[in-house]
Amino acid sequence: DTGDLDRLAEQLRYTGIRDLYVHAGPLEHDGTLPKKLYPKAGWLVEGLHERLPRLRVSAWLGDVLDTESPEGLSMA
Repeated sequence: DTGDLDRLAEQLRYTGIRDLYVHAGPLEHDGTLPKKLYPKAGWLVEGLHERLPRLRVSAWLGDVLDTESPEGLSMA
């Protein structure tokens, strides 16, 4: 909601933070990221850029490993 976005922007405004990493995932084991996992990503990035034009927003991509879940990615 835009109220949450306004509050986040206010919290970041005077911190000196110029890069914000937003977690997206988990990835599929083939390295793709299903669109259903980030349906409002564009809204978030656009909203933050409207409020904080100098802020860079990047995705922090991750996966679940087999040490964390039976369906996780094997690194072996």
